[in-house]
Amino acid sequence: MVCSSEMARQLAPEFVRLLSKCYVVGESVAAGGVEQIRQISAIECALSPDVVFTVFGPSYWRSRTVNLQGFALGKMLYADSRQGYPSRLTRWREQAVDSVKKMFLRRNADYFLVETEVVKYRLAELFDMPLDRIYVVGNSVSPVFERRYHDLAGDFHEDGQPFTVFVPASFYHHKNLEVVPRVAAALQLLGDLAVRFVFTLDPSSAGWARISQLAAQYGVASMLATVGEVPNQLMADHYLAADAVLCASLVESSTAVFPEAFLTGRPLIVSDRDFARQLCGSAALYFDPHDPQSIAATVLRLMKNSVLRNELVSAGRRALSEVYPSPTQKWKLQLEVLRLVVARGKP
Repeated sequence: MVCSSEMARQLAPEFVRLLSKCYVVGESVAAGGVEQIRQISAIECALSPDVVFTVFGPSYWRSRTVNLQGFALGKMLYADSRQGYPSRLTRWREQAVDSVKKMFLRRNADYFLVETEVVKYRLAELFDMPLDRIYVVGNSVSPVFERRYHDLAGDFHEDGQPFTVFVPASFYHHKNLEVVPRVAAALQLLGDLAVRFVFTLDPSSAGWARISQLAAQYGVASMLATVGEVPNQLMADHYLAADAVLCASLVESSTAVFPEAFLTGRPLIVSDRDFARQLCGSAALYFDPHDPQSIAATVLRLMKNSVLRNELVSAGRRALSEVYPSPTQKWKLQLEVLRLVVARGKP
């Protein structure tokens, strides 16, 4: 394995022990590290691998051998993904970065690995590429998350007041978190409803400051809270402490939120988008992510109907087994893809 020093700091010790070798090449190559590119090239020359697998591309370096790159740049696949940006400069900057990334993806990848059929077809259209150069292996629940869930012995949350909606997401425009205070305001207009939305944002971050500002503006500060940034090994605790899970994203290549909600038995409320429909099917309630009233009505519907909540939980369990491979299954599928691209060689 070859990784940046930043990535190396995130690796669990038990994972590192399973590797025959782990090379650390300094900071991210994306930061402009010519020296890092030189180091990676030297490692390839020394090892003479059959294939190079970049888990999430683009790779900023062209391998001599066959190159398989993971793709998860969802905003690149949706033309309207940056509509509504408060700053034109930010939108133009991101579009310029996209152009550079597309150049590296075209130049350095022979094959792609994605996590959904939706992404496969959108990526093929974006690059005018044959579908047989794109492979699909579904996402899975993190083993760390799953262990924690089982350690907690299932459901420790008792239904009660307030009805808690967990919103696990970082603060990015496409996560659409700024709609939540408006949803809370719409719910408040529907009556004296005891609802609380729980975020995973750093209390000192600009993102939480923005959410707090909107909450104060709409008079719903008491309905919103944050548990701060949560490490993956403790994330299951917060799913289990909630009554439902909300994902208002405008764009996703794939997301851990869906299988995590299914595993923990929490009904899922999600944006009505193609990526969500394919992965969730009947295991979620859908809403228009641009319409706070639509989201509020969906939350209210779930609050008032325990039978519906149970049906969604059951459907989520089925989706978890039918759509998402286990971590072991995922690795076996990835290994099969690696063997296939080695056999095929460079296109």
